Amino acid sequence: MLRALLLSCLLALPAAADCVTKADLVKGIAFTRQDGHAGRVQTQGGALVVDYVTDHKGWYDRRVTRFGVFETQFDLWLSDAVLVGGEAPVMVWRFSPAPIAPQPDKGWTASVHQVVSHIGYGSQMVKLVNRDKSDLSAKFQFLTVIEAKLSGCSYRILPVEARFTGPGGSQTRRWIYFPDLGFGLETARDGVQNGLTALVAE
Repeated sequence: MLRALLLSCLLALPAAADCVTKADLVKGIAFTRQDGHAGRVQTQGGALVVDYVTDHKGWYDRRVTRFGVFETQFDLWLSDAVLVGGEAPVMVWRFSPAPIAPQPDKGWTASVHQVVSHIGYGSQMVKLVNRDKSDLSAKFQFLTVIEAKLSGCSYRILPVEARFTGPGGSQTRRWIYFPDLGFGLETARDGVQNGLTALVAE
């Protein structure tokens, strides 16, 4: 009788949330940032794809990456550009040398060849409007691994900071990289913070 009562009490307890593992990248990992927008990271065709705005409230922000940090293609536009016609940029970056996995307390520099294609969306067609090319220098700093808690789970995280300098000036970026999961997510751009508030397997 006592055993049955104890078992029924245990079954009534809420199940503990499963913590994210690297294997979850196949089906997808959902995250939320401080601005309230939901996002998703997933391996697709051998690449790591991060969609920072899966709710698509006003804009579209999808990036093809290495390690979630070194972004090789950006698709970023206002939703209306596609819905009612307009232009949307698609930016491609090529790093030289090839990116390396972030390592604690190290730095890494590279040159970046940037190609920005402006795509026109109309009611009947999609066409290339123009294309701009430029070169940037990139300086990355991989900081010290610390432990942080997200969605009730503890993870090792490695902050990554970078400065990109080119003809249009410079910009700063920041990510947190999860060494045990194999991906990073952007948490700041030009000093504007947008940290993670949730991380769960889909």
